[in-house]
Amino acid sequence: MDEIIDLEFSLRSIGNAGYAVNLSYADPDSDADVRIERGNVDCPIQFDVNRLRELNTDPAAYGTALGAMLLSDPDLLAQFQAARTIARRGRRPLPIRFRLFIAPSAAELHTLRWETLCMPDGEPLLMGEEVYFSRYLTSNDVQPIRARSRNALRVLIAIANPHGIERFGLAPVDVAGELARARAGFAHFDIVELTEPGAATLEQIISTLRTSTRKGQPFDVLYIVAHGSFVEGNTYLWLVKPDNTFDRVDGASFCQRLRELAERPRLVMLIACQSGGGMTTDNGALAAIGPRLAEAGVPAVVAMQGNVSMRLIERFIPTFCQELQHHGMIDAAMAIARGTVRDLPDFWMPALYSRLKSGRIWYVPGFADEQETVEKIEALAGYMADGLCTPIIGPELAETRLGTSRTIARMWAERYRYPMESYEGEQLAYVAQFLSIKHDYRFPRRSLVETLRQMLLDTYSDTLPDLAQLNLQQMYSMIGRHERERDPHDPYRVLAAQPLPVYITANASNMLSDALIEAGKQPVIELCRWNEDLDRLPSIFEREPDYRPSAERPLVFHLFGSFDQIETLVLTEDDYFDFLINISAERECIPAVVRDALADSALLFLGFELEDMGFRTLFHSLIKPLRGGSRRRRYVQIAGQLLPREDQVLQPDRAIRYLEAYFQDTAAISIFWGSPRDFCTALALHLAESDRPRRRRGF
Repeated sequence: MDEIIDLEFSLRSIGNAGYAVNLSYADPDSDADVRIERGNVDCPIQFDVNRLRELNTDPAAYGTALGAMLLSDPDLLAQFQAARTIARRGRRPLPIRFRLFIAPSAAELHTLRWETLCMPDGEPLLMGEEVYFSRYLTSNDVQPIRARSRNALRVLIAIANPHGIERFGLAPVDVAGELARARAGFAHFDIVELTEPGAATLEQIISTLRTSTRKGQPFDVLYIVAHGSFVEGNTYLWLVKPDNTFDRVDGASFCQRLRELAERPRLVMLIACQSGGGMTTDNGALAAIGPRLAEAGVPAVVAMQGNVSMRLIERFIPTFCQELQHHGMIDAAMAIARGTVRDLPDFWMPALYSRLKSGRIWYVPGFADEQETVEKIEALAGYMADGLCTPIIGPELAETRLGTSRTIARMWAERYRYPMESYEGEQLAYVAQFLSIKHDYRFPRRSLVETLRQMLLDTYSDTLPDLAQLNLQQMYSMIGRHERERDPHDPYRVLAAQPLPVYITANASNMLSDALIEAGKQPVIELCRWNEDLDRLPSIFEREPDYRPSAERPLVFHLFGSFDQIETLVLTEDDYFDFLINISAERECIPAVVRDALADSALLFLGFELEDMGFRTLFHSLIKPLRGGSRRRRYVQIAGQLLPREDQVLQPDRAIRYLEAYFQDTAAISIFWGSPRDFCTALALHLAESDRPRRRRGF
């Protein structure tokens, strides 16, 4: 599922007149996007809701009428057909990723049965593997959306079968049958179950999600089997109380509780069923929660638009889960699963609400292929064993647990009303520059410390109750110790255990030096003098002119400053420009031992986003000038990279290939796609395997 036609319809209200429609799509063989907008006050797109309501019992006729309304403009129809022609022109047809964006001004259009959509001539559109359809939604949530490693996928299964619901016309839930179906579907996931009587309470669901995140094991999927209902215009989810009586949870309250979590599941599945007689009052209540959950920051939601039959549940859910585990594409899994129930009258009821531009929920960490992964890590492990590797550590090394620079940038941009383009509002350097001009030089630095303290308290205060009494660096020390104790593959723990003389870090915390001390070493901390005001800081090379870094007494070189002295931080856009100018003009800013390590050892970049300003500054000032040197060509250079963000990048696979080509051309950097922990896990496992025969031989 590498190449794909990315197509988006957006619908927005233009008042009582109707709707405006914008169609756009990208041709994989062209750099130009096709965009066309139709519908204004004089010539709006109309949806005849009354006519559609008359066709409710005939899904094919309903879908045909809906398609004719959506594509009523001849130019829209022509461009949509053109996109389908492009998808079919090669030897192997390409799928179309069809995202339907319904603007908040047109929220009433969510009540239409878009999953029945047909061409105006009656040809079904959304079954099988030709079109991957989702209702695309936006959110004000600042959390970045990243796929997770396939090796770490977890699902929380909650099944609610409360006592006393029969008097409301609700059928009992076959807990055993639903659980067996869920277990079979998620056979390769790590499963946690809330299925015993009184277990699927709102508090227990939220507590389980929160506790798992704090343990560093967040859930990827929340799978809820429960009834939903509309009562006096409100949407409710029928969960249980601890005594297993019913708890009719307001949909808005349910969504708000999920919004308040530090990390939310990547996929929420809301399944309502008719379990052996009776009737339900669902009528699309669960689907109504879908847009709310997406707006609350959940990346993807699968919900039912009505009273689904057991036949559909029994066939749709296993196929969807199996496809999801096979390739990780939520929208593709929906399309294939819907195709398997096309003969059922309620085939259209499962709906996908998504914030994912690529539809991806997981990835396989590694290099371009499995053999290259083994070879590259084996080579790097050898250099590490010989002390010929220099780790270059980025600010995102513990990004999942400790927050990212993009998260902070978006929070600040919203809080302080950043006035520039929205994409700049995700770069911390740009927003910090704005704050330094609006206030003063120290304001963004003080704000960064305060923001990080609050983020750490929000994440760890329940686990580490003494945290609130500490300053930022002390908080990092306590948290780092906690993380290293619980996780043998913690990146700092793995790196500190290696016999390396020089570590370069763009992370301003003391977590690296703490890890080295725990490993029995005596790290020496040195700061880059990237501007003349920092020349006054004491230096190990002045105190000990003969100091040479060693495995026992390694040098930790803070490239962009330290939280111990906030004036040393490279934070604003001006700071990065000054850094580049001074490093280029005065190479003495970088100690000779650091320059030698960069020129004459294997380099491991870990914890960077390659498109961020920090990495680009480091790369162009220190790494790129070294390319082509005779010593440099002896070694591997590896970047343990975070994957492109799923809520921003349309085609992550193409973005990956572009970045790989860019860094191969400029510095021959091999990119390991995955999280820092993915890489350190692979590295630690290889080191453990390679160390066993050495011990047996007496080395």
